[in-house]
Amino acid sequence: MAFPWQRVHIVGIGGTGLSAIARVLLERGIRVSGCDRQSGPLMQAVADAGARVFLGHDPDHVRSADALLVTSAVPEDHPEVRAAREQGIPVLRRRDFLPYLLEGREVIGVAGTHGKTTTTGMIVHMLRRGGVRAGYIVGSPLPEWGNAAWGDEPTFVIEADEYDYMFWGLRPRVAVITNVEWDHVDLFPTEEVYREAFLHYARQAHRVVACAEDPGALDVARRSGRPVITYGFRADADWQAHGVVDTRGRIRFRPVRAGTQVGPALTLQVPGRHNVLNALAALAALDAAGFSPDVLAPHVSTYRGAHRRFQHIGSLEGVEIIDDYAHHPTEVRATLAALRQVFPGRRVWAVFQPHTYSRTRALLDRWRDAFDDADDVVVMDIYAAREQATLGLSGEYVARALHHPRVHYTGDVEATVTFLREHIRPGDVVITLGAGTNTHVARMLARSPARALSGGSG
Repeated sequence: MAFPWQRVHIVGIGGTGLSAIARVLLERGIRVSGCDRQSGPLMQAVADAGARVFLGHDPDHVRSADALLVTSAVPEDHPEVRAAREQGIPVLRRRDFLPYLLEGREVIGVAGTHGKTTTTGMIVHMLRRGGVRAGYIVGSPLPEWGNAAWGDEPTFVIEADEYDYMFWGLRPRVAVITNVEWDHVDLFPTEEVYREAFLHYARQAHRVVACAEDPGALDVARRSGRPVITYGFRADADWQAHGVVDTRGRIRFRPVRAGTQVGPALTLQVPGRHNVLNALAALAALDAAGFSPDVLAPHVSTYRGAHRRFQHIGSLEGVEIIDDYAHHPTEVRATLAALRQVFPGRRVWAVFQPHTYSRTRALLDRWRDAFDDADDVVVMDIYAAREQATLGLSGEYVARALHHPRVHYTGDVEATVTFLREHIRPGDVVITLGAGTNTHVARMLARSPARALSGGSG
């Protein structure tokens, strides 16, 4: 199946997933245009790469397009969608578009509720550092490689997003499943529906790499009917981490496959035992795809993370400021545990912005005890994303529901920055946790003028 279109118009081109596809298309020589409600760094980046971009939506944007690629948030009555339908221009979501985009490529797909960006990033980093110019799409930009490239070798590595069933558009040679824990409750109303979506993805692969520590991933892998490779700390995993030592977040371990060490001992620059699992997943996937893990494994020690994944934003008068995308209770627990290893004995402020009303409602019981490794929890207003406030929830309600002795409700970004300036003091650590606008809290706090802190006792 040859790629059938010479010009693609993308509605939502400023988003993470579609901006990455835009970059891949541009590298293939396809003309790309796109629009979004507001500008941002990803939209500007694709414009700099050669795309024609527009602010706002107009039916004229699609006049000369061969195909329309749309974000999952775009409704059928969107003016550009209506115009495309009237002109006979195909309208596709990512799930429908990917088979055309990746035809003929040897795909490594990385799926999972947590850890898929880091695992994808590690695979890409090892390949590229090892001289393999694979193509890739990662859910967050990598410091050395950005978030997407077409590449000039058969292998294509892609973060396999479950939202809007995007990963159903993949036919991977290797399908990684890091974990399967109910999420995106607006789309998947039950845990079983969520797990069945992963099962469909796994059944489309030639081989499945699954985490032996996660019951959901193991269940999906075993029911897929495909050959399964497991990884984890368990003695029965195909890939294991031996001799794990964690020294202030610098984790050293020996990767072992079927009882034999693979390459040298590795030291990760990204903290947390969960990242040992991500590294094992990456090595197992490369091995399953036919690459030599002995040769590529040492490069994972130079992987420095991705944007908004335990990202150090700056320091303010002795306060360290970290930003992280964690927006699920399991992710928050793992991130705070890693933070404690990196900054032992320091006072930790967890600045939490609940993400969507439906997720907050469904996971509220799991949120209650998710912040045990923080000294103080700051709760912001709920980030609505694509939803309306119809469930009777608020950030203040969430703050009251948490089982933590020191919880503070602050509201919006500006109020949160003001609160932190008044209460944090030298030696503290602030980490913003969420997939919404609270990333601005970290950046505004780091840019505060000298002597911005009031020195309060909290």
